[in-house]
Amino acid sequence: MDDGAQEDAPSGAPGGAPGGAPSGAPSGAPARLVLLGASNLARQLPTVVDTGRRLLQRRYPGRPVEVWGALGRGRSYGSGSWFLGRALPGIRSCGLWSSLAQAPAAAVTHALVTDVGNDLGYGRDAPAVARWVGDCIDRLRDAGAAPERGEIVLTSMPIASLSRYADWQLDVARRLLFPLSTQTAAEVRRRSHDLDDRLRDLAADQGLTWVEQQAAWYGVDPVHLRPRMGKQIWHQILGSWAAEPSAVTNGQGQNGHSVAGLSWSNSWRLRRLRPENVQLFGREIGSPQPCGHLPDLTVWLF
Repeated sequence: MDDGAQEDAPSGAPGGAPGGAPSGAPSGAPARLVLLGASNLARQLPTVVDTGRRLLQRRYPGRPVEVWGALGRGRSYGSGSWFLGRALPGIRSCGLWSSLAQAPAAAVTHALVTDVGNDLGYGRDAPAVARWVGDCIDRLRDAGAAPERGEIVLTSMPIASLSRYADWQLDVARRLLFPLSTQTAAEVRRRSHDLDDRLRDLAADQGLTWVEQQAAWYGVDPVHLRPRMGKQIWHQILGSWAAEPSAVTNGQGQNGHSVAGLSWSNSWRLRRLRPENVQLFGREIGSPQPCGHLPDLTVWLF
């Protein structure tokens, strides 16, 4: 999750403290990243975490990074969800928020809000889903993320991707992903456009960084990002936190600070992390938090 080469404060970054963090931030305070989403975050978590970590370490060199996530396949923003026997609480009501409120202050908090669409498949209407997302945005503000500094990114619905598919293809995808849904392809398109408009208005009203999802990011699946394009996609989504897009790909941080990528073994460890509250066929299999400890990186999942 880069900036110009100014020494005191990166371009677009809050100045006044070492590493580009806001004035008054303790020298040892972490740079915090909050991830809210569903399948695309879960499927590509190592890539997302690595991209965000490298952007934050470049922008705030010398600070440890914390990643706090509420994500998972089939995840709902407003209610509990069930996917292949795995049950998770809604993002809005999970333990992330109380844990964030009790955590020591971070030097800076950046957040990504994405994968806003599962709830339509569960039969929720667009106004309700947009309201749930708005509630999460308010809580991110309370947790220290400042939209006016470009610290909250909200992605669009995959409208460009949906437009490439025939009705029968969307019907097949809907039956596979949401077998209990009876929505027609026309309803899927209409409701997706409605929610996208509401999210766009939310971003404009609250000054969020809005990222339009591109058709080329998707393949045969209309709602899941291409894994092979992961690094490129997530850098485009999170790249507003950087003023110099090449900085992450060449591994150089502010003032020449080198930012290495995650090793294969650490990427594998990230894939195996479990959130705080999760059930598998009714059996609790959650993990105490934080659940991931890597060099200069700590991970909480809810």
